[in-house]
Amino acid sequence: MSSSSKSTSETSTPVCRRKGERSPLPVEVKILVAERAISGIVRDVTMDTKGGGHAIGISLMHFEPLSVDSEYVCQTVTQVKQLPGEFKVQVRWCRYFEDEAFVSGGIIQ
Repeated sequence: MSSSSKSTSETSTPVCRRKGERSPLPVEVKILVAERAISGIVRDVTMDTKGGGHAIGISLMHFEPLSVDSEYVCQTVTQVKQLPGEFKVQVRWCRYFEDEAFVSGGIIQ
């Protein structure tokens, strides 16, 4: 009996890519909230032409009440050139859906 099954297990959990997302995004981040870390997925990072900074969109893995106009420290789980290892995000708005929470904000340099 020949059993040639390949192991396809990876060390990281694959992240589903949405239509229009560019590689290497999405990337997982940890958001520090009240001395604990919650998981999120960065879906988009774009240049903010008016403010000269970067706008960011993050899907939250859990429903967490993040305050608008508050700043949160984020840490990337995997390094990518679009994001530093640690950065601050100022929340502009939050949307909560049945199965997902989405946060939009600006990266503070």
